[in-house]
Amino acid sequence: MATTTVAARPPFSLKLLAASLVMGMWQMILVDAEGRLRFAYLSVDPTDRPPVSTLLAALRRIAAMGAAKV
Repeated sequence: MATTTVAARPPFSLKLLAASLVMGMWQMILVDAEGRLRFAYLSVDPTDRPPVSTLLAALRRIAAMGAAKV
């Protein structure tokens, strides 16, 4: 089975995420402390996940954005 992956970048489209649920796509999302969607990884294959290094980099960016507001 072919794997289709979409790594979304801000600003995110809630329509895209809703459509991915309807199409049965797997999602991995990161949300900041204010409830804003900051990272989305969509895939048709449940075994397709972003590398840990990609998730850590996204978390660092989210943390840096929060620290800049303080």
